[in-house]
Amino acid sequence: MRGIGRLFLAAAAAIMMSAPASAACWSSRTVEAAFVRDLDSALMVATLRCRTSGVEMASDYNQFVRGKRALLIAANDELRAQFSVGRGSKAGLDAFDRYATALANSHGANAAGFSCAEYKALAQAAAAAPSDRAALLQIAGQARISPLLPPESCMNTRQIALAR
Repeated sequence: MRGIGRLFLAAAAAIMMSAPASAACWSSRTVEAAFVRDLDSALMVATLRCRTSGVEMASDYNQFVRGKRALLIAANDELRAQFSVGRGSKAGLDAFDRYATALANSHGANAAGFSCAEYKALAQAAAAAPSDRAALLQIAGQARISPLLPPESCMNTRQIALAR
């Protein structure tokens, strides 16, 4: 299974390497948006994967999405805007879609190694958390969320983790 996870990560990195030279470095706010987006992706993928294992967490995930809709939309809007820098809106939207897909794929092989019960507890915590970005970032940190950041971000999640 580890080989599959590495394959997904390598494919995601290759997809994101096609950044235009004129793209601006990401602000800390945009990097935070990537963490929020990755938390959502992790929970979405786990909801689908764990259903096949008999662990029902769809209601918890749906409660999270409904309750944090404004935060999730804002994070996605920030990322879309960032991917449009130096690309234009159509190419930026395509780059964002590739990025969001790469995030989801990175969770497909469960590289974090969490059990479905742990993901269910994470979804419950995310649903119950206050509706603010700081709360979601704290949950992402507890879940060891580490989004793939494209080269144009000018940083990597290891640098971010060391800065915390």
